[in-house]
Amino acid sequence: MENFSNKFYFDVNRKKKYIVYNDYKLYKTEYDLEQVNKELNLGEQLCDYMNTDFHSEDSFNDFIKKYSITFFFNEYGTGFEETHLTKEEYIDNIKKVFRYFEGSFLRFHDGLISDVLYIYNMNGLVELEELTPYQRFFAMVNSDRFSQAVKFFNKEKTKINFKATEWISKFNLYAREEVTQEIAKKDIVNTAFFYECEDITQALIIELSILAHNNIEIKKCKNCGKFFVPNNRSDELFCENVFENGKTCKEIGYFKVKQKAIHENEVLRMYRNVYQKLLLRVRRNPGNADYARDFEFFKDDNIEMRNALERNEITEEQYLEWLKKK
Repeated sequence: MENFSNKFYFDVNRKKKYIVYNDYKLYKTEYDLEQVNKELNLGEQLCDYMNTDFHSEDSFNDFIKKYSITFFFNEYGTGFEETHLTKEEYIDNIKKVFRYFEGSFLRFHDGLISDVLYIYNMNGLVELEELTPYQRFFAMVNSDRFSQAVKFFNKEKTKINFKATEWISKFNLYAREEVTQEIAKKDIVNTAFFYECEDITQALIIELSILAHNNIEIKKCKNCGKFFVPNNRSDELFCENVFENGKTCKEIGYFKVKQKAIHENEVLRMYRNVYQKLLLRVRRNPGNADYARDFEFFKDDNIEMRNALERNEITEEQYLEWLKKK
């Protein structure tokens, strides 16, 4: 591979993305360029890019740590050709790329988010509610008014491989022959073709296109606000990024939303207060049959009251008054 040649392969059937690229790795006092092969979930790098704050050098550096500064070399023509760099040279090169091309990063980044918001109707537009992501994508690319990032697609920088031969030879350059044979088996590589491109802008556009065409959801985490592709259910609300105290948004998100709903919903808050009061009274007086009976009656009566509320036979105010008397 050329020094800064990055190849992106998309396996649609397995919902995977394979990257073959060169990255600077630190060895004692110098950074040396070496080949890296990485397998990602489809949509992972796209979301990482959108979650990067290109106003912040620290956020940009986080993206570089996970991937590589070389992803930006083909697209922006930095002119760096060194295969060996000192720590100071490496840090200086990253600063130069960020400083020189910050505006370019921002334009594509913001355009990408704009397209994603439209394709997945994250702004809740009524006219888009009945359309699938694929249909919205089709509508967007056929309207100059909507497409902000996809319009940068350059078909001259992209090709389709109908065989996996080239991908196998690159992704397993140093693998043993039997490993290559295993990867080539149909039960492992079961895709009909691979998309391939060299610069990250084209790769992200293709990735978005594949997600939309296959109606694979992109969501915005209800806890941290970052973009993510659900691993299991398409209606997932929280991502798996670590948020605080080593816990992910998925681990703490549902608890926070539930707590927020309790504090914001007077009816639910009142019900929980009464329920906890009667339950605590029973637990503190285990031999009192009247308390136990009152608690069971409350639960049964509450079901009837809730049903009446849903049928609009009583108002929320009447339900609250009933709770206050308990």
